[in-house]
Amino acid sequence: MKKVQLTIQLNNSFLKLLRAQCTLEGLGNLKETSKKHTAMDVLSLIVLLEAMGATEEQIHAETPPEWRNDIEAIHEKRLVIEEK
Repeated sequence: MKKVQLTIQLNNSFLKLLRAQCTLEGLGNLKETSKKHTAMDVLSLIVLLEAMGATEEQIHAETPPEWRNDIEAIHEKRLVIEEK
C-alpha cells in the first residue's frame, strides 16, 4: 500500500473560511451524525482540528471509524508560525 504524507501551510484567513465552511456543512462532529461523509468532509475537519491545536486523541475521536485506516494527522509535524 502506498501512502503520501503532506505538509500544508494555512494562514488565519483561510482557517476562518474553513471553519465557517465546516460549520455551514455541519461537520463539527462527524461521528455523531448518520450522514455518510465524503473524503472531503473528513479531510476538512481533520485539517481544521489540527490547525486549531486539537490533540491526537481529539482528532482520532472526531474521525469517523470507517475513515480511521485511511487518514490521520501527523501531530508531531504541526508547526505554528507567529508573524509580526
